[in-house]
Amino acid sequence: ISKHLPSEFINYVFVNGFLNATLSDDSDNLLEIAELTENDFESNQASVENKLLNFAQAFLSKKVSLKIAKGKAVEKPIQLLFVQTSKTPSFSSEKLQIHLEEAADAKIIVKSMNLSAGAPSALNLNINVKSEYNSNLKLIQLQNEKSDSYHFSQTRIVMASSSQLTSLVVTLGNKLVRNYYELDFKGQSANAQVYGLSVLDGEQHVDNYTFLKHSLGGNDSAQHYKSILSGSSHSVFRGRVRIEQDAQKANSSQLNNNLLLTRSAQADSIPQLEIFADDVKAGHGSTVGQ
Repeated sequence: ISKHLPSEFINYVFVNGFLNATLSDDSDNLLEIAELTENDFESNQASVENKLLNFAQAFLSKKVSLKIAKGKAVEKPIQLLFVQTSKTPSFSSEKLQIHLEEAADAKIIVKSMNLSAGAPSALNLNINVKSEYNSNLKLIQLQNEKSDSYHFSQTRIVMASSSQLTSLVVTLGNKLVRNYYELDFKGQSANAQVYGLSVLDGEQHVDNYTFLKHSLGGNDSAQHYKSILSGSSHSVFRGRVRIEQDAQKANSSQLNNNLLLTRSAQADSIPQLEIFADDVKAGHGSTVGQ
């Protein structure tokens, strides 16, 4: 594991769901492991991922909270490494809460991996992000488990006025991956750049579902997801943008590019725009090619 812990990062290592204090750094009390409360089990019945989320939460025993204080800029990237080492088939569920207070600045990497040979595993990772006024977050999710493993993630982000977000979801390993990504603009003059990259082979399957909601106006969002596919791999991208009636002056773009290296590889692209305001800029595009 140590080779995955660069010294220029603040590292927190979870092995089979438990924080490993020996491998983890102790830095400014950024991380807290807390007991669950009733509010942690509240869910939106209309959410696309509600049933899967309810199933995953049934296995929770704790939550991991990462809080960046008001006005604080964390110089080093923060890496949360989730490692599974079970010698028998296993399922684990993790809940991660990230809170950036006003004018906070942080770079966060959430990485998952599997070190067990011949033991398939499944991981459900629920990430909730709250970005307050004028905060700046760079968030990377790196999924690199073994080729017989399953990965499910639900990422929900709420952005306040003048907040900035750059996020990237990278999928390299895994037999089956389902990523649900939901972002809601609750303020104005905020900006979100959302990226994704999948590099697939064999019979790997990756499903990316994004839902960007402009609840208020004057915000900018851009999505760009790419897939490189060989073997009989299969990627699915469903990008949904909803611009509400009160979200005038919203600006949204969406692009999905897919590169097929073999005849048996397959890519499905489903861009969606739901526009209820009349003074917006919104567009989408998709390519699938050899």
